[in-house]
Amino acid sequence: MFQGVRRTLAVSTVMLICACGGGGGGGGFGGGVVDFGTRPQERLSAAIAKSTDSTLGNILTLDGSGSTSGTGKPVTYSWFLQSKPLSSNASLLESTSAKPRFLLDEAGDYVVRLVVNDGEKDSAPAYLTITPVAPAFAGPVLKFALIETTDFQTTNRDEVTSPSSGCSFQISEGLAGFGDFPSDIFKTCYSYDPAADFQVTGSTSGRIQISPENKRGPFTGYPAYVRGVGGDFPADTPAVPIRLSYVLGTDGPSIARIPIGKSGNSFVRYNFSGPGSFYPGPDDPLTRRKISYRFIGSSLPQNAPKGWEAIAETTIKVDLNGYIGNQPAKQLTIYSKQFSSDFDEKLEFNPNPSIYPDFTVDQSLPEITITHRIAFRRTKN
Repeated sequence: MFQGVRRTLAVSTVMLICACGGGGGGGGFGGGVVDFGTRPQERLSAAIAKSTDSTLGNILTLDGSGSTSGTGKPVTYSWFLQSKPLSSNASLLESTSAKPRFLLDEAGDYVVRLVVNDGEKDSAPAYLTITPVAPAFAGPVLKFALIETTDFQTTNRDEVTSPSSGCSFQISEGLAGFGDFPSDIFKTCYSYDPAADFQVTGSTSGRIQISPENKRGPFTGYPAYVRGVGGDFPADTPAVPIRLSYVLGTDGPSIARIPIGKSGNSFVRYNFSGPGSFYPGPDDPLTRRKISYRFIGSSLPQNAPKGWEAIAETTIKVDLNGYIGNQPAKQLTIYSKQFSSDFDEKLEFNPNPSIYPDFTVDQSLPEITITHRIAFRRTKN
């Protein structure tokens, strides 16, 4: 009996299947064969978009948002800085995000690697090589010229040289403003004992040359972030003055090393003596002779490289240094100004110490001190 029931069920099942799959359409579950044989193929892959701006010194943002799990699942990101130039201090910021960043601080190749995970497994790695390009030179950020036309000097005056120094600092933007610096830093630049928010990054020393027809910069070497070349003189410059002219521009590879969140600041400071020593004397035509200077300069922060902003300032100070015997005794400031835009100033003064009240010395020696400060900070990119 049970065998007969099983045969009946089997026949009924075959008939039902045939009815469902009928060949002409019409009734049942609707025509056609439902194929359960394959599922959509899963493709987990990491992808890095090609960089659009790899200028040296810029903060490069990587983009791995084109990576996919193939199933619609979200992916997680693991970025690695596989290799970098030997002297680079670069490191990835937000290395588990879709768009991490790092600083292109040195010339050379950077290789980044990306692996994504869909919650079950890792993808094959994707690689990208970045070779930064040097920023274009947009022109000088500072110009300066000095002309001395003292009427009692000789035109073949020997080269006047003195020790000179330049300092560069980095200051945290969180602790002080971009343009906010103590004024006395100019006086103590070389021996300055920095506060906690300063980091000394380098210094240089050299010699200046103030002589006829000189167009060279003041240093044999320059502090970090700047480079100098000879400049031009105004068209109305007399034929035989004592003079000096130069321009200072950006050193791209050097500013590239400024860490993220820091501003880089350079000081170029030097001084030189006037045309000679002067002794107290009566008010006669000889002692009424004047020392004459002309100072010309420009501040051109708009010439900072792309991705940077700049400050360029010049401070000029003229002193009479008084001596009793051979020992320094007093200092009288004749002129002191700071410029952050174009300037053209003329200065004429009498170096005779006896004409100045409370400046009783045996002799006086004029001294001119020039200080340039150039600071750089990245614009937000």
